Amino acid sequence: MDNGMHRLDARGLMCPEPVRRAETESRALAPGEELRILVTDPAAPLDLEAWCLRRGHRWLGISTVGDGAHEIRVTIALPSSG
Repeated sequence: MDNGMHRLDARGLMCPEPVRRAETESRALAPGEELRILVTDPAAPLDLEAWCLRRGHRWLGISTVGDGAHEIRVTIALPSSG
């Protein structure tokens, strides 16, 4: 954790676990905080982008970090009321 930025290491986890872990982690964060999720599952970027759309989180981007891993960056939205 660093200045409102949090990391979640989901490398080695397969669908749907990266999304489940991101959902759990996001509940502990304040709106506007950034979550960076490390993944190796090739489906995870699409799954996490869909999760952002469903939850209202802002997709900031994806980058390759090596060894088949990607870092996905999102900003946490206000909690939904439903």
